[in-house]
Amino acid sequence: MIRVVLIQILLFALPFAGYAVLLAVRKQFNQQGWDDAPTARLAMIGGSLMIVGLLLFASFEGKNESGTYIPAHKVDGVLVPGHFE
Repeated sequence: MIRVVLIQILLFALPFAGYAVLLAVRKQFNQQGWDDAPTARLAMIGGSLMIVGLLLFASFEGKNESGTYIPAHKVDGVLVPGHFE
């Protein structure tokens, strides 16, 4: 869970880091460069990256089970949970 949270924080910070690199390349890495930063646009891009990251985690994260799924059933009055064979 911590890994997912850290990746989401990284995805949100990525546009800001890219803007910092852009300022450094332009040699405007000072207070004035950050005062003129398109903060709302960078935050929207970061939020969009977070949403895409969450959707990708939800789609591809999980157990990769193969085989035949046997649903939960009772054997001699005892509930046997579902499993793959």
